[in-house]
This record gives sequence, C-alpha cells and structure tokens, in this order.
Amino acid sequence: MSNEFTTPTVHLNGTGAESLRAEYSRAAKALQKFNDAFNDATCNPRDFYVGKAGAWETADDERREAARCLRHLLRYVDAWNDSIEAQVDAINARKS
Repeated sequence: MSNEFTTPTVHLNGTGAESLRAEYSRAAKALQKFNDAFNDATCNPRDFYVGKAGAWETADDERREAARCLRHLLRYVDAWNDSIEAQVDAINARKS
C-alpha cells in the first residue's frame, strides 16, 4: 500500500468497497488506454522546424511535463486500487 497518496478507509458508512473497486478499476483501465495512445502519438522535430526557433524544444518540454502528470495520475489511481484491495483482503480475512 502506497503512502504517497491519501486513500479512503473502507467502512460501513462510506462508499461501498465494491463501488470503489469498480470505479477505480475502470479509471485505471481508461488511463492505461490513454497512456498507450499518448505514447504512440507523434511529436517529431520535423513537424516544428518551419515554425519559430525553439518550437521543437518547447513542444518536447511540454510533452515531457504532460507525460510526468500522466504518470502521477496513474500512480494515484494505482494507490487507490492497492489500498482498496488490501482493505477488502483484510476484511475478508477477519470474516474467515
């Protein structure tokens, strides 16, 4: 379980574990699909050389920042999924 993010505590008066699990699993799948598409999207220097000087470098910096933000978001959703799974496992173990 990650300490990088604040994650919810599964309890009787909160959102149900299965709802949280389904919502964040769906978010993780969508983000991974977007991540794959983003990584496959072209950002080539030849598309910038006729523009203003430094356009490629600026575009490359912006793309790196966007990729950094996306990795952060993927870690966030993974942390929620990991936390929810760990709590559900602990609850189920107590019931056994």
